[in-house]
Amino acid sequence: MSDVVLVALISAGASIIVALITQAPAILNRTKATDNTLAKLKKDNEALQKENTEKQEIIEYYRKRDEK
Repeated sequence: MSDVVLVALISAGASIIVALITQAPAILNRTKATDNTLAKLKKDNEALQKENTEKQEIIEYYRKRDEK
C-alpha cells in the first residue's frame, strides 16, 4: 500500500511542477506588460498634469483680466 501512496505523491508532485513550468512564461509576460503599462500611464499622467497647469494659468489670466 505504501508503494501506491508513494507513486501517487510523486505523480501529483510531477504534475504540479509541470503546471508551474508551463505557466512561467505567461506570468513573466504579464509582469512585463504591467511594467510597460505603468510606465505609459506615468508618462501620460505627467503630460496631463502639464496640460492642466497650462490651462489653469490661462484661466487665472482671464479671471484677473475680468476683475479689472
